[in-house]
Amino acid sequence: MGKKTLVSKGLAGIVILLAATTLASFVALFVDYSQYRETHNATVAPEDIPTSTTPTTPWGQWSEIRLPDTLAPEKYSITLWPRLTPEPNGQYIFKGSSSVSFRCIKKTNIIVIHSYNLNLVTFDGFHAKLSGRDVPSQPKIKSTFFTKDTQYLTVELKENLIPDKLYDLYTEFSGELSDGGNGLYRTEYMEKGKKKIMATTQMQPTSARKTFPCFDEPSMKAKYNITLIHESNITALSNTQNITAPEQSSLNLCFYVLQVRVWARTSAINDGYGNYSLLIAQKMTVFFESLFEEDYVYRKADHIAIPDFYGGAMENWGLITYRETALLFDANISSLADQEYVTSVVAHELAHQWFGNLVTMNWWNELWLSEGFATYFSYFGVNAVESSWNFKDFMVHKEVYRAFSQDALSFSHPLSSPDKEVNTPGEIDLLFDHISYSKVLLMCLQTLFKTATSKDLMDILNKTLNKNQDVTLPAEIGVILDRWILQMGFPVVTINTTNGEISQKHFLLYPDSVVHRKSKFNYTWIVPITWIKSENAQSMMWLWNSTDWVLANINVTGYYRVNYDMSNWQKLLGQLQSNHSVIPVINRAQIIDDSFHLARAGKVPITLALNSTKYLVNETEYLPWKSALDNFEYLSLMFDRTEIYGPMQVKQVDPLYNFYQSLTFNWTQRPEEFTDQYNEVNVLSIACNSENEECQTLATSLYSQWMSNSSLNPIHPNLRTTFYCTAIAAGGVKEWDFAWKMFKETNLKAEADKLRYAMSCSKYVWILSRYLQHSLNRSMIQESDFVSTVAAIASNVVGQSLAWDFMQTYWREISKKSHSGLLESVTRRFSSLMELKQLEEFIQDNKGSLESTQTLQQIVQRTKENIKWVNSNREAVSNWLLAQTRPDAN
Repeated sequence: MGKKTLVSKGLAGIVILLAATTLASFVALFVDYSQYRETHNATVAPEDIPTSTTPTTPWGQWSEIRLPDTLAPEKYSITLWPRLTPEPNGQYIFKGSSSVSFRCIKKTNIIVIHSYNLNLVTFDGFHAKLSGRDVPSQPKIKSTFFTKDTQYLTVELKENLIPDKLYDLYTEFSGELSDGGNGLYRTEYMEKGKKKIMATTQMQPTSARKTFPCFDEPSMKAKYNITLIHESNITALSNTQNITAPEQSSLNLCFYVLQVRVWARTSAINDGYGNYSLLIAQKMTVFFESLFEEDYVYRKADHIAIPDFYGGAMENWGLITYRETALLFDANISSLADQEYVTSVVAHELAHQWFGNLVTMNWWNELWLSEGFATYFSYFGVNAVESSWNFKDFMVHKEVYRAFSQDALSFSHPLSSPDKEVNTPGEIDLLFDHISYSKVLLMCLQTLFKTATSKDLMDILNKTLNKNQDVTLPAEIGVILDRWILQMGFPVVTINTTNGEISQKHFLLYPDSVVHRKSKFNYTWIVPITWIKSENAQSMMWLWNSTDWVLANINVTGYYRVNYDMSNWQKLLGQLQSNHSVIPVINRAQIIDDSFHLARAGKVPITLALNSTKYLVNETEYLPWKSALDNFEYLSLMFDRTEIYGPMQVKQVDPLYNFYQSLTFNWTQRPEEFTDQYNEVNVLSIACNSENEECQTLATSLYSQWMSNSSLNPIHPNLRTTFYCTAIAAGGVKEWDFAWKMFKETNLKAEADKLRYAMSCSKYVWILSRYLQHSLNRSMIQESDFVSTVAAIASNVVGQSLAWDFMQTYWREISKKSHSGLLESVTRRFSSLMELKQLEEFIQDNKGSLESTQTLQQIVQRTKENIKWVNSNREAVSNWLLAQTRPDAN
């Protein structure tokens, strides 16, 4: 018997940006595909739909990338019917219709609306119908046409529209339900041996136009009324249960269709993997309402785990979508890192319900007003549910240093770029980076706007500071912050304690690089300097002869690096070795990170940076060790294919290894403290990678026990990534094949990801080559995991050249996949003239299918700088390492 087709109304979907572009409609459909094929009896005759290409004509009357300011949408009424079985030609499609009500703001005879890769039905030869409300005469269409470059549908009229009058534009359309990961798309997965298909959406930043014609810009907010057509055994969800949703951007619209009313795979929910995230989401929503003194707009907030999701999560209003690893958690299988990831992502997406959804930037050039504040307040959300973690202490390591890594490049960009620089979808995509997310400079925003600009923020901060008489600033807050918001980069502040001079200079990781972007502030900043003088905190200065050591930027509350005269550096390093506890833990990590990056920039000798790590034999805190390991990684990438790598073993870890071995009763129990659990992982990772026999024996023995009884894994979740990798690296095909078997059988994506990474650790060339072939097969490796799988193989010194050869050989096939970040990952080790030549030839041969020109320039520049740095520092690093192996080394 054929299944009935039902209509679900009132499923208004909202994603997170600010306006019509923010309305990200999301539709997800879970079906048992094999059963569906057997029983489905289509009531609509199939039709051939050509490959989704939009017809184009020469430029029309509106050739700007941005929409004109003549019209303002007020409400969309949209019907969508995703088809979960293929058409006779093998293509999956969706059909729909849309009626958008808009108000005429200025007199105009053209309607410009976004539409891309949609096949529009014609009415009397035109691609739309138009009607007016309470107008003297109905408007008549003269012509309709598409412009591919701007992704516009233009409706040309015979007469002008009347200002302040309402009009309705109606379209009918069909499109491909592709597996591309944006717009309204299809994702497939296996559950209990059966293939299942799900339709979902990702509208941000510019893909709503691929789902229905719309005014796809963040400031063009409107109300939405959504109707979904689906089979009777399918439940439909969307942003709200109300028939009409609050005003939102097109990128925030989202629908969801599911077999049962659970928001993940059925087996995952049945196993309880969603319990933790549901608990913390409830607590965080209440917390944010109290913190912001603003109620959450909706009375529901669904959180949906998508099996093959390309991003981390999407903050659709009322219906937040996630990668499975960002939402699902099991205390018996998941690690502390998994729990932290789930907690921080849920916090980030919920913070977006206020910053991004309720308050939306006016245009994409100020994306940081959404992402930066969501990042900042996510730390408060995590602290509200897991206060014992002291998670805000991690902000420097996780955000500031992450932003530094990009902001120290000559190709960086300001927080707020000139809006004329951000127009095309490609230019918008580039802004979703560490600058927009992690360059967190501001700590308060207490008034919410429907759309926000930097000026709004300055006005708010000025009012706040005027009420606080304890705050003394050298200039108005806007004058100070303009230098941090409107110009890219950050300074290195140099303090000379021998003569009292303090200076600043634009910090560039590659000192010979040319900065093409001009700054009206000449790359100078108004810098707040907090400092300690021999243990004693001093009064803050705004941009001091001393026999004491001086340490600046206490707890890294300022967005800058610090350099000193060599005498002060030596005093600081001496203090670390004699009694490091008098220096705050965040600053101990800062000294290491600043010294290594200053060395890479040629401002201090590499031996000074290496000496900053010698005190670690007495260090037990996580953050300094994490800082050291992150910086050792660059040295490893540059030298692990040379004779220098032999002595490059972190012997400072031995005392820490013994400390944690005792603390954990010979690795049988986990430490109680949050950071101690992380540092235990650091210790074992370093020890196993440094060929510590005891560590390697522990890892291989536990893995062997698991192989003997696959239903009982004796390895604690925190240690699995390290121990899996160690055992597979030490083993052969038997260990690898067992990991593959468990990878295919596990029901928890976080566990699957640990195994997927560990399989890249093999030392056998043929095994890694086979793994690379697996990555091309979607039934073996999910499409969204392709890049990270190849990148993991490339991170293995044995797999580096294999991954590079694989990428070149199969580029035609790879280029059809989502491959953002792949070239950057595979070429991280490149540090020779031969590799530079190969890279430049590859880029030249494949220009049309590669990433943005700016990204390619960065990769080439990085390779050139690696070559220079290795040639300049190879001997010094080698001599330092050899000196540490002498019996008298200290």
